[in-house]
Amino acid sequence: MEDNCPVTAVPDTVTTRDRRRPASGENQPRRPKRGKYTSVACEECKKRKLKCNPLNDESGCKRCVDNGLPCVYTREPSPANKNKAESQLNYETLSKEVGQLRRQVMELAGAVEALRNSSPPTRGVPSSSSSSRGGTLVQSPASSQRSQEPKGLPFVGPTRPAFGIIIGERSLTRMGFPVCESIPPSGAQSPTDIPKEGTVPQTSEQFWSTCTASEVTRLVEVWREEVESVYPCFDMAEKISHAEHILNCIRSGRLIDGDRYDSTQATVTSRDVDLVKIAVATGIVLESHGKTEMSAAIIDSVERGISRISCSDVGLDKIQVLVTLSIYYFHIDEELLAWRAIGVAAREALEMGLHRRDSLFDNFKDRKSRTLATRVFWCVYVLDRRWSFGTSLSFALVDRDIDPELPEPSQSRLIFVYGILVSGSHHALSRLSFIGSVPFSTYAETTRVASSIGTTF
Repeated sequence: MEDNCPVTAVPDTVTTRDRRRPASGENQPRRPKRGKYTSVACEECKKRKLKCNPLNDESGCKRCVDNGLPCVYTREPSPANKNKAESQLNYETLSKEVGQLRRQVMELAGAVEALRNSSPPTRGVPSSSSSSRGGTLVQSPASSQRSQEPKGLPFVGPTRPAFGIIIGERSLTRMGFPVCESIPPSGAQSPTDIPKEGTVPQTSEQFWSTCTASEVTRLVEVWREEVESVYPCFDMAEKISHAEHILNCIRSGRLIDGDRYDSTQATVTSRDVDLVKIAVATGIVLESHGKTEMSAAIIDSVERGISRISCSDVGLDKIQVLVTLSIYYFHIDEELLAWRAIGVAAREALEMGLHRRDSLFDNFKDRKSRTLATRVFWCVYVLDRRWSFGTSLSFALVDRDIDPELPEPSQSRLIFVYGILVSGSHHALSRLSFIGSVPFSTYAETTRVASSIGTTF
């Protein structure tokens, strides 16, 4: 009987899952999807993954109440509350940072104020003794902001080195080369020598208290070799002979503007003290090859009294101080200040009538004082030409205002000729066009002026 039973072969490819899979044509009811758990569920329902049905009286869910289990709900914060909490945290963090920055700014302001109070008084401010004598005091441009680098002149004339650079840049621009953004300053500024701490006094009072008469004489001799040999505006040898008395007057501070000190050995005026101070400061600059803090401090004490514009008295000694002061400015590479100082000296020379022969002989009766006044005027004339030529600015002394019969200096005649040559060259170059190149007629006129001066003198 077993052989009569039919055997149905099952293909190897048919699996058990295929057997259970219903036919496509059969209509069987689908199993409903399991619903999502509510987001608000107690801890027991969440743990057992059961549906939580909260009661209306909010005493718990139905399952926990029926089973006598504790029903605890842990509600998560809503997105709005979560964003609000984050914003509050960010606000508190920013408030702390702003408060910290504010405290740092206040600390920096306090430190700056402390440094400002502990720093020495601003240069150019009159002392109590000098301000009691009256007169308006003008702050010197050299004494304020000395730490800043000198700025270039807005006006660039044909005699300044930067003028040639401008002409070259314009030529290169016409050839198609790019234009430079800024013009290099005319004249290289010499580096300022900063004295080492503990080796050089930091104030002028400390310098004069430690300085000796021999040191003053040595520095003045340096000034005489470099300056007085070229511009003999006064006799420094006479003042060096009273170096000890001048040094005592500087230390005691007994001489103020216009004062005079008479003793059995010497007579010293405040102008003599100023001249010696400027000579010593210039000697320091010449030896150090540049401006120093000590030279600036010494000059500052001179500028306080010499910068007055309301002084009624104008004397030859004040013009001498201005001349030496302009030379000091030139040696520290402040050509504009040198031009300003010599301009003031030139106008005071005009006030005294040094440019006219009649007033010269009327105001200076003896030959010695008249010779000194003549030398001072022509030194002012030459320096006015030299500083104006270097800065390419106008002269303070006009040639047509000077008396043709004014006596010429017996000494330093070459300097006198040099001043006339510079004056003629400046007038010739003043006709130069600032756009094109230098015309040949300008060079021809300059050569003619130089040759005529050479044949005359």
